[in-house]
Parts: sequence; structure tokens; C-alpha cells
Amino acid sequence: MSCLNECQESLLGYSKLLSGFFTALAIGISAYQVAKHLKNFTNPFFQTKTIMILLMSPFYALTSFLTILTQDYQGYFALFRDIYEAVLIYEFFNLLSSYLAFDQDLRCIDYERIYEMLSTKGIKKHIWPMNYLWKDLILISRLRGRWFFRSCRLYVLQYLAIKPTVTFLLIIVYAFKASIWFYYFFQFIVMISVTLSLYYLVLFYQILHVELAYAKPLLKFLSIKGVLFFTFWQSVAIYMFKRPLLSVFGPIDEHRAELIIAVLECLLVCFEMVVLSVMTTIAFSYKDFKEMQKSGWLLDDQSMMDLGKRLVNNVMSESFITTLEDLKELGDPLQNPFRSFKPGEVKKEANSSSTDTDSSYNNDKDSNAKIYELPTVIPGYHR
Repeated sequence: MSCLNECQESLLGYSKLLSGFFTALAIGISAYQVAKHLKNFTNPFFQTKTIMILLMSPFYALTSFLTILTQDYQGYFALFRDIYEAVLIYEFFNLLSSYLAFDQDLRCIDYERIYEMLSTKGIKKHIWPMNYLWKDLILISRLRGRWFFRSCRLYVLQYLAIKPTVTFLLIIVYAFKASIWFYYFFQFIVMISVTLSLYYLVLFYQILHVELAYAKPLLKFLSIKGVLFFTFWQSVAIYMFKRPLLSVFGPIDEHRAELIIAVLECLLVCFEMVVLSVMTTIAFSYKDFKEMQKSGWLLDDQSMMDLGKRLVNNVMSESFITTLEDLKELGDPLQNPFRSFKPGEVKKEANSSSTDTDSSYNNDKDSNAKIYELPTVIPGYHR
């Protein structure tokens, strides 16, 4: 049975109503949690990253809803969404690093502590199926720990450069009505990029899961992983099964077909963002930072304008500026983890720490082996 034009118009009309409802719901759930964080803004370093993640669901839902309303600007909404998504994944990696080695005095991440943690991990296999492609990780010195950490950081960071760039190129491809093979080529690049980014995020979490256990990162990680699935892989799946989906609508022109596929995809994203907003509310609860005494910023005593200023100054500007600064490392040969170390540099690094020799792995088996202490309680963060 085919669907006539009236049925297609009804589908588009109901999609606008449903997506609007789901978007309002996602915004309401996340806004409540963000307001609670700002009311108990006891640790800006951690909570700026947390609020960035909490804003994920309403941002995705809103851009999807606007896409349904104004299909002509679909590419531009996708570009903004992809930039936010890439920044979000990198911010989550920085949040995990903060849980591991936040310096209470300097109010920043002490990366040397992370290198030292990694130096005690010994020989680690890659996750299946990458263990068949890459050699085992040998984390037996601080130099190797630094190499692994910066490798993870670079693989996560490359997604921030590739995804928005590819989306911008796709806008040009659609504008000039280029061959569909350009779309397949660019999607293949994004697939490789997102796979590597997610893989090294998982690998980093797996190797340091004991040290991260106190922060209960599993649900946090699943919510970030859900973003990647609902935005990229779901889009690929819908495009692959486009013909069977469109067959129920009968004979339609190409423009209407693309419109229906875009509406269905955006409607699914709006619904899924409601689920993710609940997940992130539980995973990134303000209660972790709530102080016993009323000493934080009280929402009741401030106007909505003050709330907006606080959100922009302490959350958006800090997160994006920090990420842009980190992007410079992609072009800095001194920060590249894959560069060749000079013999003198390796020797200097090895002499700077007793843990920076390959023989330290054998010493870890002794009873006098150094055991790295788990991080102390973060100020304003309650286990």
C-alpha cells in the first residue's frame, strides 16, 4: 500500500509536533540539572566540563527540530552540531583526565601523575579486533606512559578537526549536486575518524578503570558513546535502508525522498535525546558537587540574566577556548606523540625518574614495588 501526498503531509505535520514535544522535554530535563549545578557551583574546573555535556541533549534536539522546520538550512545545523559533538568528546576525555590527576593547588591537570599511573600498567593488549592489527602496549616507564596518553589525546582530538571539515565539504557537495560517490567517500573518512576516536577513548578508560572507579564513569561513558551512535551510525543505517523505508510512501520525487529521510532521522534523534538527557542527569548529577552548607551561588538570589552570563563566562568560553588551544598541538611537532625521540632526549627522560626504565616492570613484581595512590577527594566532589 502506497502513501499518497496527503499522507506524506500528515507525516511531516505530526513529525513537527512530536519533535517539538521531545525537544521541549529534553531542554526541560537538562535545564533543571544545569541550574542545580550553577546553584552549587563549587568546582568550576569540573563543572564547566560537566555542564557542556549536560547541554548536549537539548542542543542536539533543538538542531534536529529546527531541521524539520526549515529543511533548507539542514547542512548549516549539521555543521554546528558536528562542531559541538567533536568538542564534547574531547571535553569528556579531559574530564576523565581531571578525575585522574586534578591538582588541587594549581587547579589544573597534573599530566605527570597520569604518566606515572600508566608506567605501572605493564603489557596490555589492544581491544578486539585491534589486537590482531596492532602490537601490545608496553607501559613500563613514564616515557611510554606519556607516549600512550598523548596518542589517546591525539586520536580523540583528530575527530574535532575532521568531522566539522567533512561536514562543511558535504555542504559544498550538495550545493553543486556532485556525484553520490563524494558522499560515500566523505562518510568513509568520518567513519574511520569516529572509530579511532571512540576506540582510544575506550582503551584509555579500560587501562585506567581502577583509578577512575571512584568517579563512577561507566554511565558517563555510555552517554557519550550514545551520542556517537545516535548521530553517525544511525544516520549511516538509515541511508543504507533508504529504499525500503521510502517504498511505503509510493512513487515520490528525489527531493521529497530526501526530505522524508531527513525528517525521520531528526525525529528519532529528538526522541533519543530525551533518553540521553535522563542518562546524563543521573550520570552527571549536581549532588556530586553539593556542599553541606549553603555557601555556593544561590539561583534564587540571582536574575536570569546573571544565570546566562555565568553560563557563558564559566562554561562555554572556557571549554571552547581550551579546546582551540589544544588543537594547536596537531601542528606542533614537539607535542606529536608519534615523532621520533632523539637518543639524548630519551636518556634525559629516563634519568629524570626512577620509574622511567624498562626494568621497572620487573621491579613491580617485588613486594617493595611502588603502588600509586588513588586520587584524593576532589574539592566539592563527593564519592
